[in-house]
Amino acid sequence: MVRSTMGAFAVMVAALAFAGCNVSDPQVAEPDPCVGISCGQNGECSTGDEGPVCECDAGYAGDDCSACASGFVQDGTSCVEGCTAETCGENGTCGADGICACNEGYSGEGCGACAPGYVEAEGACAPVVTCEEADPCGEQGTCSNTPTGIECACEDGYDGDRCDRCADTHYLSPDGECLMRETCETDTCSARGECDDSSGAIECECDAAYGGDRCQECYPGYVEDGGECVVAQTCQPGTCFGNGLCDDSSGLVACTCNFGYRQPFCDDCALGHTGADCSECLPGYSLVGDSCQPVCADGLFVEGEVCEDGNTDPSNGQTDFCSTDCTFTNWPGPWPGFIPTSYSNTWWSWRGITINGDSSRYKVVSPGEELAIGGAWTFDKSVSGCPTCVTQFYLGFWSEDPANPSNGSPLWCEKSAQTTSAPVAISATTTAPSEPGVYYLRPGRTWHFDCQPSFGDVGPAGNLFVIYVQDE
Repeated sequence: MVRSTMGAFAVMVAALAFAGCNVSDPQVAEPDPCVGISCGQNGECSTGDEGPVCECDAGYAGDDCSACASGFVQDGTSCVEGCTAETCGENGTCGADGICACNEGYSGEGCGACAPGYVEAEGACAPVVTCEEADPCGEQGTCSNTPTGIECACEDGYDGDRCDRCADTHYLSPDGECLMRETCETDTCSARGECDDSSGAIECECDAAYGGDRCQECYPGYVEDGGECVVAQTCQPGTCFGNGLCDDSSGLVACTCNFGYRQPFCDDCALGHTGADCSECLPGYSLVGDSCQPVCADGLFVEGEVCEDGNTDPSNGQTDFCSTDCTFTNWPGPWPGFIPTSYSNTWWSWRGITINGDSSRYKVVSPGEELAIGGAWTFDKSVSGCPTCVTQFYLGFWSEDPANPSNGSPLWCEKSAQTTSAPVAISATTTAPSEPGVYYLRPGRTWHFDCQPSFGDVGPAGNLFVIYVQDE
């Protein structure tokens, strides 16, 4: 409160004393000094040592509290604290009269409220509009009128009072769309580059030689070779060594080799080929189509051949252990299976059998073709089962057809076989059966005084050679 002294009060007291009044008489009530004193609406009267005074409210001054105190300014009928640049904030300026001059759309002390006709939008006061006056929500929101203005319901990926920015889960694309933020994964850049998703959109920095938005392709000037990008190649003189045609249309050099030369650069003969121009087949190979292929069952185990049926398992002469894996055979009919290199038991043996000098144990012949049979046999009469008997040895062809007339017909006979200390050579000439088909050369034995017109079959275990009589 601000005190105001009343000098007139002292004059009144002196006049009363002069008139003979006892002012100190306790039986007489003292008058209220503030009677007739007005402090207005902004103060109250009180007495002190100096007499009645007006104690003014904050911001007011003067004998009757009707003036504004220092630092305060008149605002209508009120005294308010004078403004400063700080108290008027960002939305107003402090005038010379100590009152904030608010910017358009703002009002109130410190210009912190929106003026009538304006509404707060994203931290600022904007004119109140209706959905019908404009399209405040743009293409990404739906507008609704409310008492305080409008409200926008934003589509997925958009945010803000006017749906004019991307939600935190989205990013602004170069085309102006809000797209879902992308995240780098282990294989995002195809394991051929570094991934960066800091902008919301994935960006791959590809390794050298790779390109594409995910490093999924080769950079210009490179081509893919075996899953890797390599520098593109071009044909040069001598690329195919003069033995083929060069093609670089794919970006990789490819040679189409002449007959007999090996890929990829035609620099030597292909497998199984030989000769000055690689057009001939090596032993153990035969021309099949446009290349020399390994021949099964020819007695030669050559490169590229899975196994040489009949030549690589002398310990087991009765098992067809690999004929199904043969890559090629000259045999025209069903494969007859493994033919052992020899046949023996405790008292006789047969080995080294040849037909027309061929020791492969497989031969294709013509009906009635002359056949020269060679080889050797051994015999121990003492363990033969009849040491005193006259023993005959036979060789003959047996067909898979039980009714074939060749079965059991001797083509060679040793009429009195004796114990041998060394192998005895076989030398016989006969003709191939006239009936086409498969025939097995097998030995036989009888106990008579002379050779017989037929002999018994020892079975497949005694196969010494197989021929195929082809149909002419």
